[in-house]
Amino acid sequence: MFLSPTISNPQEYLEEALVFLKKYRWIYTTKNTRILCDRVLDNIPNEWIAYFATANHQNILDILSRGTNDSLRMFFDDLHQLKLNSEEFNKTEPPVFRYIGISDKKMHEIFLLAPVVDELCRKTNCDLVVDIGSGSVSLFFRYRFILD
Repeated sequence: MFLSPTISNPQEYLEEALVFLKKYRWIYTTKNTRILCDRVLDNIPNEWIAYFATANHQNILDILSRGTNDSLRMFFDDLHQLKLNSEEFNKTEPPVFRYIGISDKKMHEIFLLAPVVDELCRKTNCDLVVDIGSGSVSLFFRYRFILD
């Protein structure tokens, strides 16, 4: 299964993901170009700021291996728990995906969403799919959709 190695039940995964997204929504709800205008940086917990101000790390991975404050460590622990099992995905990935220049993230999205598109088309007798963005070639190879 593609879920996290620590969460195997899809319902539980979605519930945990929703809790995480609600808790940290201040990180992703503002456009990057509005971070300063909307004062998003004011939402960063003071203990995170203090930690990063005094930390002397080469990269972000050091945070995971060294002592950090509890809330920052909890953020990374929660994030790690929700990480999808990409190794499992790569085992089942059709070989054609490796050669068409699509990122791993986009391949994963296509691999999971293409069956949904296929099912909806069958249920509604849809014979035309308009794909905006990357992935149209994958839909063709996998389901032989005629794409515009």
